[in-house]
Amino acid sequence: MGLAGRASSVRHGVEARPEGCRLRIELRAVAAVELAVRASYGPLIGPLVRNLARTAAGPA
Repeated sequence: MGLAGRASSVRHGVEARPEGCRLRIELRAVAAVELAVRASYGPLIGPLVRNLARTAAGPA
């Protein structure tokens, strides 16, 4: 495993709620790789969650 694998982690969680669900995405990294993780994964989170919600809603 490379340095980034040992120095960072991504955790996801889903909590069922009466009005839908709550998603939790937690990114952790040591300072040496934090900016790279934030720059590479951070911008993708919003579009990925919106796509998940659209797909879960079914056909329009």
